[in-house]
Amino acid sequence: MFRGACPEEAEVLNMTGLSMTLDEASRIDLGFPHKFYTRDLVRDMVYGGIRDKIVA
Repeated sequence: MFRGACPEEAEVLNMTGLSMTLDEASRIDLGFPHKFYTRDLVRDMVYGGIRDKIVA
């Protein structure tokens, strides 16, 4: 039978810094090409230097 953490276990986890939010636990590293396209030099090359002038 599955049993959740009792209050004492949860308190120990929080005290040791092992607690994290669901967002932190499920975060996905996007890696390439996302990190590549976040570089200013690459953005300038892709958009020809007018990226900031584009109204979206």
